[in-house]
Amino acid sequence: MRFSSLCIIFFAFAAFTVKASPFHDHDEIDDIDHDDCPLLHFDDDEDYVFDDVDEDEVIDFDDLDEDTFKELIPEEDWEEEDFEFLTEEERANNLKEAADFIHEQNAAFRSQQSLFFAKPTPLSIVGTEGLANRTGFNVDAAMRTGFNPQGMTFDEPSMRYFESLMRSGDTPPAEFHTPTSKLTGVRNQGSCGSCVIFASVASLETGILVKKPTMSNSLDLAEKTLLNCAGNYRNANGCQGAPIDPYIHYLTKNRGGNIPAEHKDPYKGVQSATCLPEKDNLDPGVKVSKMVSLYEPKEEGLMRLVAKHGAVVVAFSTGPDGSPLSKAIMNYAGGIFDLCPSAEFTNGHAVTVVGYGNHKGVKYWKIKNSWGSSWGESGYFKMKRGVNCNYIELFGVVPILVNTDGSTPTTTTTTGTTTTTTTPATTTEPTDESGSGSGDSWYDDWSDWE
Repeated sequence: MRFSSLCIIFFAFAAFTVKASPFHDHDEIDDIDHDDCPLLHFDDDEDYVFDDVDEDEVIDFDDLDEDTFKELIPEEDWEEEDFEFLTEEERANNLKEAADFIHEQNAAFRSQQSLFFAKPTPLSIVGTEGLANRTGFNVDAAMRTGFNPQGMTFDEPSMRYFESLMRSGDTPPAEFHTPTSKLTGVRNQGSCGSCVIFASVASLETGILVKKPTMSNSLDLAEKTLLNCAGNYRNANGCQGAPIDPYIHYLTKNRGGNIPAEHKDPYKGVQSATCLPEKDNLDPGVKVSKMVSLYEPKEEGLMRLVAKHGAVVVAFSTGPDGSPLSKAIMNYAGGIFDLCPSAEFTNGHAVTVVGYGNHKGVKYWKIKNSWGSSWGESGYFKMKRGVNCNYIELFGVVPILVNTDGSTPTTTTTTGTTTTTTTPATTTEPTDESGSGSGDSWYDDWSDWE
């Protein structure tokens, strides 16, 4: 497995209070029924424990060199070809710079001036130059997504879904962590800028496990299929990045709303023209039928989405190359990430929010990344909540899944030691038809929405 890199979210920032994603056009014209699955309310996930690290347990790596790096980082999270473009001197300088940052950040953590600590990660050896080679933010491409302050387009069904969700009587719990039984393993996107794909697949896998509570969380779907089949769909650009929602949108229109299992189409970190046919899909008994794509759900809205769906695709700014923010993201080890500079959205990265909590009075998001399990807290991290830290509360995208095997959806509610499974009344869901994959039709079935 290749080591991880940043990937770009095509983005142009403007300060507007809008609740439907301007990246998303009117292909989604049917109203989205939010009553088919109430808030999950898994109030207590017995598997989740806040990893409160003692200051004395934090280690500095002042003598970090390449041999030490290879001993610290599991081989599955790096390959020498991933950084062989750098000279030995450049790699040594990058590790020295990482060690200096780790020392400085850990001193801040020990003195309680910061809430997170640092360590060497698979990203430490590539440095900011290596990350820059793998981002490639393109403002022109961002504007082609439709984010236009003078003529913004709105996704009406997502807006109505969100407004209905906010008005509903369900109140999200004060703390929520999607159970590990609904979370699949941490993946590694490698040196391809495919973070949107990995975040989208993570949300799809959790959505399937929520709909099918008896299914094992060993579920592993093929990101490569989306990279090859939808890598240029709706302003996506393969390993060069994508807007926040094209891959989930693609599944609402194509492939019967599903993709193959990983073993059918193993991820290699490169895009190719080989697209497996729909017949190779895994059939979990559910499919992606619709998508909710929101701009500025803010803290409470994102809390409701997480508590309802278990996993929400978001994006955050990693900062300019070489900035303290980019170094902190590269070398994050644990704790609540509280470096939230007031700066423009730069070099975006897509991840999946899978919970939220409050530790010693500090609110945080629990987030699943796609940089391998040796980065962060076994591939996860926590970011300060309620302050739109690095624009983490700016977007929210979730797939809406429906059953295809004739069964009715179930909702599992856990309170204390009692688990109750309920089956809501069935509703008629519209049937999606596979499209050509162009994503260019603006007003499909507009009359039906009217």
